[in-house]
Amino acid sequence: MKTAVIIGSGNVATCFAKAFVKKGISIDAVYSRNLNHAKQLADKVGGIAINNFNKLPINADLYLIAVSDNAIENVSNQLNVNGLVLHTSGFTAMATLKNNKRYGVLYGLQTFNKKSKTDLDYVPLLIEASSLKDEKILRHFALSISENVQVANTHGLK
Repeated sequence: MKTAVIIGSGNVATCFAKAFVKKGISIDAVYSRNLNHAKQLADKVGGIAINNFNKLPINADLYLIAVSDNAIENVSNQLNVNGLVLHTSGFTAMATLKNNKRYGVLYGLQTFNKKSKTDLDYVPLLIEASSLKDEKILRHFALSISENVQVANTHGLK
């Protein structure tokens, strides 16, 4: 994975975006309903700041949905992209993203705060993907961020 789009601008979005950049992933865009919030994060991690789903780049490798649990499905339903779409919720089923071609979950077992320096190198990451091929891609990607990656599913660890 070389490029990502971050959807959200809060604590989780900020921590993951910074970790992506630290590992050499280029941020193409940061989306937030509030354009000023998108700009604040984009200024830190790169990419364009947008508040309109129709302006999202469609060919990034990864789309990280880091919004409140109750907004994930609505956001997912507005996407029409080619990359791997992930949400970051430990509560929301992966199937919530099923309208996308490729989808999964990247969940960090950590309390995130965008004002603190959260080093994801040792944070446990739970992953799940809609296909075995994407699970392998996601596992490889997650291992580039953290040394502690576990494949999980709705029913627990595999």
